[in-house]
Amino acid sequence: AGVVDTDGLAGRLGRKPRAARPGGFDWPVEGEVVTPFSEGWRKACHGIEIAAAAGTPVRAARAGKVLLAQQFPGYGNLILIDHGDGFASVYAYLRAMKAREGDRVRKGQEIASVGDKNSTPLLFFQIRRKGVKVDPMEYLP
Repeated sequence: AGVVDTDGLAGRLGRKPRAARPGGFDWPVEGEVVTPFSEGWRKACHGIEIAAAAGTPVRAARAGKVLLAQQFPGYGNLILIDHGDGFASVYAYLRAMKAREGDRVRKGQEIASVGDKNSTPLLFFQIRRKGVKVDPMEYLP
């Protein structure tokens, strides 16, 4: 597969463009990954945390249907999008949610804005494949 960086985001994030990844996901927000995906019973993070200014638009990483858009314990405002073919994505610590349950969203559509976790502005982003939480970095360009 060829190198994909249609909007220059990889370069702005200090990363080299990478070959297209499975799943067709894009970055939901521009920022630095401050907490990587990890597994285990202590300090596990089953997604990534991306630092971005509070209020920064959060965009759907891929087209799909919003299954959940509500307050969720430990995550604050949370949006869950079903992308079909076994993929889903989760966006949490949101300030304002523009997408509502039942909405169909396009890839790149603004669905919310960045809020904060313990007064630190960031976005929690997770990808699930067939119900299993997977490292988003394996699916992002």
